[in-house]
Amino acid sequence: MKKKEETERLARLELLLEKNERRGSRLCWIRWDPNSKYGYEIDDAREDIRWMIYEIKKLREENTELKSFVDNFREAMEDEFKK
Repeated sequence: MKKKEETERLARLELLLEKNERRGSRLCWIRWDPNSKYGYEIDDAREDIRWMIYEIKKLREENTELKSFVDNFREAMEDEFKK
């Protein structure tokens, strides 16, 4: 159940980002900077969020492939030891 919830959270984040862009809203990082005019800096965070979503998806895919490899390897070793 946990994996499904995590996937749903990621899909929800993607939908929120898309909705945010359609509205023309900005998603920003706010960083304290005492040397700036107002004491903080604002940077666009949309590209960073897109990159994080992409990386999460890629890591999940790699994790699934590795789990499959380990399961197949384990089965092969068990079969080999049973001989």
